Amino acid sequence: MASSIITRKQEKNRIEWIRSIVNNTESFTARSADTLARLQAESQESNSPENILGHLRLCGTIPEEIKVDSSAEKAYSKYTDSVVAEALIACGLTALVLDTRGNSADVEGVSQNLIENYDFVADAKAFRLTRTAKNQKDFKLSSLSAWKNAKKYGFVVAPSYHLPVRKSQIYNQITSSNVSILTFTHLATLVSYENHSPNQSAALLKELLDVPAYLNPSDSALPYWQTVNNIMVSDSTLKDIWLEEKEATIESLNILKQEGLDYLSRERSRIMKMTRQ
Repeated sequence: MASSIITRKQEKNRIEWIRSIVNNTESFTARSADTLARLQAESQESNSPENILGHLRLCGTIPEEIKVDSSAEKAYSKYTDSVVAEALIACGLTALVLDTRGNSADVEGVSQNLIENYDFVADAKAFRLTRTAKNQKDFKLSSLSAWKNAKKYGFVVAPSYHLPVRKSQIYNQITSSNVSILTFTHLATLVSYENHSPNQSAALLKELLDVPAYLNPSDSALPYWQTVNNIMVSDSTLKDIWLEEKEATIESLNILKQEGLDYLSRERSRIMKMTRQ
C-alpha cells in the first residue's frame, strides 16, 4: 500500500482547529487575531513547511458541523484567509490579513525578491463538500478587481474540486478583469518549491498571475488552466512537487468525505436519543 502524503498529524491538527473554531466564543476580531497568532506559532515550530501544507491541503472544505451563516462559519472563512497569508510568507513574500469585513480584499501582500517588485490582494474561498453549484458570484472576481486599487494583481485561492471545469463566466471575468484563480493545490506546490529552491516561488507566483493578461476573453476553462498548469511543470523539481500535491488533493477528498460521514453518524445518534416530544 502506498504511503500517504497527508500525515496523521495533519489530520489531527485539522480536528483540533475545527474544535477550536466551533468552541471559541470571543468576538470576531479577537477570534481572527487568535487564529493568525496560532498559525504563526505553528509556522515557527520548525523549519519544515509541513504544518502550513497540512492546512492548505485540507482547509478548502467547510466542516458540516459548522452551522451555515454562523459566527463560526465567518471565523472559518477568516482562518482560510490566514492560511493563505502564512503560505505566501512561506513562499518568501510579505503578506498580512486585513481586519475589515466588507468591501475589500482579505489579504494584501508584496514581493521584494525580484528586480521588478510587485504587490497584490488575495481572497481565500472555502465551500462545503456537499455544495455542487458553482455560482460566479461566490468567487467575487469582479469585486476583487475593484479592490486591487493601485495594486498590480488580484487573485482568489479556492479548492480545485469546486471550480467549473468546462465553461463559466468566471473565466470571462478572469481575462477581462485581469484577476486570477489559483487552487490550494497550486499554493501548496509553491510552498514546497520554495523549501526545495529558495527565493524562486515569488517569481513563479508572478508568472502565474501574469496569465490572464495574455489570454483572449473566453468562458472556457481549458485555455486558462492549460496555461497555468503548464507553468507548474516547467522544471523537473516543480513538476515532481506538483504531481505529489495533486495526489494529496485526491487524498484530502477521501479524508474530508469521511469527516462529513462521521458528522452525519453523530447527528443520527443524537436525534435517535431524543424523546418523542
